[in-house]
Amino acid sequence: NDKGLAHGRNIGLLLSKADVVAYLDDDAIPSRNWLNRLRLLFERDKELTGVFGNVQPWFMDKSCICNKMPTEIYWIFSCTPSYMPNKPETFYRGFGTNMAFRREVLYKLGGFKIGLGVGSSKKGWIGGEETELALRLCNKKYKVIYDPNLIVYHVILPSRCTLKYILGRAYHVGRTNRILMHRYSKYTRKECKSQITLGFLKSIAKITLRNTLNIKNAEKLLFLIVASISFFLGMLNRR
Repeated sequence: NDKGLAHGRNIGLLLSKADVVAYLDDDAIPSRNWLNRLRLLFERDKELTGVFGNVQPWFMDKSCICNKMPTEIYWIFSCTPSYMPNKPETFYRGFGTNMAFRREVLYKLGGFKIGLGVGSSKKGWIGGEETELALRLCNKKYKVIYDPNLIVYHVILPSRCTLKYILGRAYHVGRTNRILMHRYSKYTRKECKSQITLGFLKSIAKITLRNTLNIKNAEKLLFLIVASISFFLGMLNRR
C-alpha cells in the first residue's frame, strides 16, 4: 500500500515498551557489545535523544568488485563511509541499519514519515526515512550523535555487487537527497540541511586529493568518479 519502510518502523515504535527504541535491518548483525553500548550511551547522557552507529559491510563474495570500492562511498550499501567522525560527537546523519532513539521523542514528533523507505512506491521509491527524521530532530535542536563504537555488520549479497546495482543505488541516493532538500528548504536550519550532501562532497574531495597522484588507486578513483556522476544525475531528477 505504498507506506514504505517508515510504516514498519512506526509499528515497531507503537509495539515497544522500553524508553529507548533501537533499530536494525533484517540483514544486519550487531556486534557483541551493541546493546550494552546503547544502554551506556543513553544512561550517561539524559539529554541524548538519538544515536546513529557504525555500519560495516560484510561482503559475502570476497572476490566481487565491491572490494575495489573506496570506503568513502560505502553509503551505496547503507554502510558507514570513512569520512564519518572517528569519535562520538553530535552528528545528524546515519543509517537505519543501526540507530536508536528515545521513544517519548519519537512519539512527540509523530514517528517516521509515512511514504519514505523501501516499498514506498512501486514506480520509484524514495528512501531516507532516517535522514528525514534526523532533519526534524536537528531542526528542533534535539541532541543526536554518531558513535563509531556502536557497530553492526551489514550483509552484502553478491547480487548487489554489480555495476548496475551500484550505479542505480548511487542515482537513487542522489534523487532522495534532492527531494529531501527541496521539501525542507523553507523551514530547516541551514546547519541541518547541509548534512544531507556535505558529507558526500567531502568524500569526493578527500579521495580525489589522496588518489589523483597515486596510480595504484586508479580503480578506486574511477569508481568514485562514476558513482559521483550517477549521484548527481539523480539529484538533477525533478520527478
